[in-house]
Amino acid sequence: MTVEPGFGGQKFIESTMEKVRRLREKHPRINIEVDGGVNSETVLIADQTGANVFVLGTFVFNSVDRKKTLSDLRKSLNIVD
Repeated sequence: MTVEPGFGGQKFIESTMEKVRRLREKHPRINIEVDGGVNSETVLIADQTGANVFVLGTFVFNSVDRKKTLSDLRKSLNIVD
């Protein structure tokens, strides 16, 4: 969790990325998921740190154009549609 568990829309706790970095170093082939406060900025931080699975609840569901939001995120992460 990259927020305090309990409710959606919380601020991303960047200090949790140290755990992701250490886990990625020890286990380069496993999936590492981040959940909480993930948006177009924090997804890049998490990706660069070593996470490769992202939960994007409030960010996507509160967006005006969900399809464009997801497309833009894929492009920023170099994921081909």
